[in-house]
Parts: sequence; C-alpha cells; structure tokens
Amino acid sequence: MNEAKLKDGYLNIGCKDIKEKKLDSEPELNADVLKQNNRTNEIYHELLMDIVNLKIMPGDKLSENQLGTKYGVSRTIIRGALLKLSEMNFVEIKAKSGSFVTKMDMEYIKAALIVRLALEKESCMKMLEDEGKTNSLLEKLKKIYNEQTKCTDHENYTKVFATLDTQFHDCILNGFGESKMTDIINTHLLHIDRWRNYAVERSIGIYKILKEHQQIIRMIELRNKTGLLEMLDIHINKTIFNIGKNQKEFWDYFK
Repeated sequence: MNEAKLKDGYLNIGCKDIKEKKLDSEPELNADVLKQNNRTNEIYHELLMDIVNLKIMPGDKLSENQLGTKYGVSRTIIRGALLKLSEMNFVEIKAKSGSFVTKMDMEYIKAALIVRLALEKESCMKMLEDEGKTNSLLEKLKKIYNEQTKCTDHENYTKVFATLDTQFHDCILNGFGESKMTDIINTHLLHIDRWRNYAVERSIGIYKILKEHQQIIRMIELRNKTGLLEMLDIHINKTIFNIGKNQKEFWDYFK
C-alpha cells in the first residue's frame, strides 16, 4: 500500500514518515473536497445554462434553500456555485437581500460585440490567405446557414436558430484554426448569447440576420476582403441598434 503511494504520490524526496502520515491521514478529506467541488461545478454549469437560455430570467431571485432542496446538496455547495456565477456577472449577491440574476447590461454587451467583431475580422483576413481554410470555413457556414433557413419549421425554432447563430460566429472566430479564440472571450460570448436568446425568442430581426449571413458567405466566396469587412460591420452595428431598441421595450430585463 505504501509502495503504491510512494510511486503515485510525492514520497520520493525524503522525509518518508512525515509524507506517508500525511497521505494516510487525508485521503477521505481530499475525496470529500473533490466530490464537493465537482458537485459545485455541475450546479454552477447547470444554473449558467439556465440563465443564458432564459429558463431563469434577469432579476429572478435565487434562493439557497430552494436550490439546495432541488439539487439535494448543502447551502455551502450552492453558495460556491452562486459565487462562480457572480464572478462572471450573471448573479449579484446582496448581503441582506440574497442572490439575484443580473439584468442584461447593454453597454457591456455592446462592448463585447465590438471585441468579437475585431477578432472576427482578424480571423477572416488571415483565413482568406489560406485557400484550404477558406474552403473549409465556407462549407461549415453554408451548412449552418441552410439549417437556419429550415429551422422555422422546427417546434422550438427560436432556440434552434439561436444555437445555429452561435455556431455561425464561432466558426468565423475560429476560421483560421485559432481554436482558443472563443475560449479567451468565453464569458463575453455567454452574455451575448443571453441577449441573442432573448431577442430571437421575440423574433427580432431573424430574417435580417439570415440575409446578412448570406451576404457574409457571398463575400467569402468572392474572396472580397473589403466587402467582407463591411458586411461584418453592418451585421454587428444592426445588432447593436436592436439592443438599444429592445432595452426601451422590455426595460424590466435590462440595467
């Protein structure tokens, strides 16, 4: 038993008795902590997806007791999940009032869209220098676009459309093979996704989005760098315009 620990642990550097005692006395504690951390992460991710997909709406209160009962865990685990969400600005924890889903911050989302636009432009310019990557991206974008045009017949077409829209822009971001691009701005993209889900659910600008996606694909087919950059600008600027419009119409969900 100890030999296995010596092999798998860190007892090969001297002070054998001290290190052995430490490993022998803590395995249960470490296992409990690991289990708790895993459960915290699972609940955090589920709540995050519920918030982004608007199953939990902006401004809703998150009760530690109710969540603990729902997931069958302690309030400590729930607090850990809520803390992670607060670090991503999806939950606001108020000392006396409790925890609430943050309202959508339009200035933040506008800034996030501008960052995404800059990265999409950079990715496209690099990608157009590589014929193989350009053809690969075109194939993916056309497939997504075709699915978007058909999804109006789907029972939950707004959710399907929003998912496909995310995929469309992720493909552009990672078009040059920079797979870490979306990871770097992941939190920003999730805030954009929440707003997009909200807008698409109300069928705001869906057909305009489709037309603009078609034009973006066309500019890539033509290898027209100037036209592509212009279309990306138009696409994002119209999105930002719609953000301002929606904020006035549904102010309860916005900061």
